[in-house]
Amino acid sequence: MAILYNDRKEVIPMINSANLEYDLTSAIVRVIRKEMPTVGFTGGHGEPSAEEGANYINQLLKKEYLIENVDLTADISTLKNIKTIIVNGPKSAYTDLEQYSLDQYLMNGGNLLFLLDGVSVDNNLQGSKSSHGLFELLKSYGLILKPDLVVDAASGIAPFSSGYNTFYTPYPFWPKINKEGFNPENPLTKDLEAALFPWVSTIETVNQEGGIIIDLINTSPKSYIVENNFDLSPQQTYQFNSASLNKQRISAAVEGNIISFYKEKNKPKGLKSSSSFIGNTTEGKIILVGDADFVNDGILGSNQGNMILFLNMVDYLSQNSDLFSIRSKGFTDRPLMELTESQKNTLRYLNIFGPPTLVAGIGLVYRFIRRRNKYELPIS
Repeated sequence: MAILYNDRKEVIPMINSANLEYDLTSAIVRVIRKEMPTVGFTGGHGEPSAEEGANYINQLLKKEYLIENVDLTADISTLKNIKTIIVNGPKSAYTDLEQYSLDQYLMNGGNLLFLLDGVSVDNNLQGSKSSHGLFELLKSYGLILKPDLVVDAASGIAPFSSGYNTFYTPYPFWPKINKEGFNPENPLTKDLEAALFPWVSTIETVNQEGGIIIDLINTSPKSYIVENNFDLSPQQTYQFNSASLNKQRISAAVEGNIISFYKEKNKPKGLKSSSSFIGNTTEGKIILVGDADFVNDGILGSNQGNMILFLNMVDYLSQNSDLFSIRSKGFTDRPLMELTESQKNTLRYLNIFGPPTLVAGIGLVYRFIRRRNKYELPIS
């Protein structure tokens, strides 16, 4: 199928009835718009690359956006054509100059999507506070990323290796967000049904003058926080009987009047920008997610809800919201009902004792019927 408009053409190479409305609408949007918007990725701090870890999100975005690698040490004016800058899972600290560039890009009406770990988890399941150095910058905008991890009874299945064997088990450090965890009043999240967040950190908020903070995603009410001495082994006893269980915020947005982090601070040394300093903005937007792993290739490829959420976030920030409502139509998630411990025990004992009891009962009834027929006198 091909969509033609003036001298432009968009081709849908394969028709899939489940996604036809989305494919058709996105092709129409691409063919009629005057130019493709641009999104940028920061680099140089251990972020996943298109070749390793971020190939999937790059392929998804290339259908709707031009992609640029952002140099935060260059003149800020070079960023003016970028709709949204994505800061995806840095491992090392941003310099003062780089943070200033992000800040002034935002003050000039740009948008920022932060996908950040509060706690870094290595391959040996050892956790430590992340070293990206963006905690104070985010706090100045009203978003406090905490160096903690959420443990949630509503969890996804995670793979683990033991010697040469791999086993899969429910892993409460990987919260699975169901429909109730998404903000039903925000167009970005209102039609979402599920997403998985490995090793996600919580977000607290601070009211800023004129700023509007929007809750986007919360874990289930059966969640608690681990702040120190991270024991990330899947084979442990979790504290789901604790009185401290509560839903936890893991993603939020800021809009409205946003004040510059550098309004009361000295400007960084080595500043090359010829642009004037701007102290606030009413046009820029920020989204923060307390997890970068939710968009890596291994997670995104097997969790369609994560893909939809990520694309919605980029579209929301880039003012490209035509596909919000239809993107998630072909995706449904119907998790099993959560059971209390007593309900689980009841079902467990029914499974153990129910079948033999049923077989024994049938045997007794059958024996009774045979004995009755044996001794019943014939009627002459």
